[in-house]
Amino acid sequence: MVKNILKVTMLIIFSIILISPAIAQEWEFIGLEGEKIQSIVVDPDNDDIIYVGSANYYNDIFGIGGIFKTIDGGANWDTLLTGWIDVLKLVMHPMDANILYAALGGSDFSQPGIVKTTNSGSTWFRAESGIYVDLETFVYDIGIDPLNPDTLYAGTGGFYGGWLYKSYDSGASWHRILYEILDTNMHSIAIDPFNTQTVYLGTSGLGRLFKTTNGGNNWNMTTIPVCGGVISLAIDDDNPLVIYAGGFHNPEFSDSGSVYRSADSCLTWTPSVIEGTIPNQIVIHPEINNMIYVSCMQGVLYSNDAATTWTLMNEGLENIHVRALAINFLGDQLYCGTTAGAYRRSNEISIEDIVTEGIGFFLLRQNYPNPFYYQTMIPYSLTKGGRVTLSIVNATGQKVKTLVNSLYHGSGDHAILWDGTDHAGQAVAAGTYFYRLQAKSEVQTRRLILLK
Repeated sequence: MVKNILKVTMLIIFSIILISPAIAQEWEFIGLEGEKIQSIVVDPDNDDIIYVGSANYYNDIFGIGGIFKTIDGGANWDTLLTGWIDVLKLVMHPMDANILYAALGGSDFSQPGIVKTTNSGSTWFRAESGIYVDLETFVYDIGIDPLNPDTLYAGTGGFYGGWLYKSYDSGASWHRILYEILDTNMHSIAIDPFNTQTVYLGTSGLGRLFKTTNGGNNWNMTTIPVCGGVISLAIDDDNPLVIYAGGFHNPEFSDSGSVYRSADSCLTWTPSVIEGTIPNQIVIHPEINNMIYVSCMQGVLYSNDAATTWTLMNEGLENIHVRALAINFLGDQLYCGTTAGAYRRSNEISIEDIVTEGIGFFLLRQNYPNPFYYQTMIPYSLTKGGRVTLSIVNATGQKVKTLVNSLYHGSGDHAILWDGTDHAGQAVAAGTYFYRLQAKSEVQTRRLILLK
């Protein structure tokens, strides 16, 4: 309970920051000098717990490659796994921060594939049974079903291309799917957070992006115009019809890239060219979904208009070749990894960004904890007083409970507790629910998960 109160306090503090003027900010070095960092994961319950995956440099005295962890925000780092390994991607279990998976590339010194920990990195074991890997075929990306984390997807690639695999048992065994692709690398995987049967796969083949709506049994291919290969994918958690893809802007000029935006689940795409660089990773702000961040060889760029225009934010970076990028649960801290180590930056948002987002009367925040077992706190902020309703609805749209119904609700920061019961006070079944806030003519909806 104390932890929940502290988290809500942090949310309220962050809401104050949201309506304050922007101040000068710089990246702060937090360690791992010389490591070629390719992936960063932040514990959603504790921003001081950070996991980093790096690649080996072969003949360099630095950068032997490995998985590293800090529990004090970067003051000290523990080496969890090393030995000239090449960590391409780290992913954390959406409901248990003790469980992580690492996608490993190939090298002359270590076997590619997947390793897994169930005890916060103390021990690791192989978890790629059924996946074909060798020194020229390795795992690029891993996707975890956020509603059923026993289900995973893994994409491989190499000199001769790769394949897509699926696991139903938390990585204990894998089965190959999408057989028709043989000559392209599976670079990126994204899963719809509302309907996890919908999965997107970005490949290296001339802008080819694949989509399934039945968990991988059938796939449809779409080609993103003037895209030479899809390197990264990101889905808007509030509106999963909105998808961002990062890739080569033109297959003939591989030094230029674009962030492509689709607002209709991949039917049409709008490119936003980033000259002279290729987007390595795309991150969407958890509270303000028009705030987009990109890591690339030019550093870190951000857009406050849904990937229409871009601004560099490299102040304090010793090396601007950024591959890894992450944001914390509240969205007030950014993390990046370069060939010079790991960095953190305060991510205060100015009032101009809020105005650009078009939030006129309120901002509905993510509940915490999420997922939850017994109770969860729902925070929200009102810029003006007025009529407000806040309701819980189930996956079919039926109203479960009304938490707030006020003819006049005062402005400011608010938070309300939901204990997982319906309007009659009876406990509801475990599953996915939505909380919907309406103030005047505006409506916002977010997703929460109740566990039993």
